[in-house]
Amino acid sequence: MFKDAGGGVYDGFPLSAVNSFPGELSEATALLRQGEAAEAKEEISSRADNCVQQVFEAAGAVQESDPFANANKAADHFNAYGDKAIEVEPPLLFSGANMPGDVLKNVEVILNNPRRPC
Repeated sequence: MFKDAGGGVYDGFPLSAVNSFPGELSEATALLRQGEAAEAKEEISSRADNCVQQVFEAAGAVQESDPFANANKAADHFNAYGDKAIEVEPPLLFSGANMPGDVLKNVEVILNNPRRPC
C-alpha cells in the first residue's frame, strides 16, 4: 500500500491508517494468517488505500493543522460515534478550533458510500 507513493520500499499500512481503519487491518491480518497474502494486499490493502486517500483529500480542505492528523481525527470521529458522529461536537484541531462540519459531512459520505470500495 503506499510503496510507490514516496519512492521508498515500505509496503504496508501506515500507522495512522491502521488506527483509523481497524476493520481493514483485522481482515488483512486474518487473510495473512490463512496464507492469503495476495488477497490481503490486492483486496483489503487496495480498498483501504482508496478510502484513506479520499479521506485525506476531504480533510485537506482544512487550512489549519496537519492534513494527516485532520484526516485521522475525522475518520476516528466516525469510529467513535458511528451514525451519531455528525450530531456530536466535532473533533478539535491543533489550533483549538473544531473541525469544520462540512469536512465531516464529506468524510461521512466517503465512509458511508455503498459504492465505494472501502
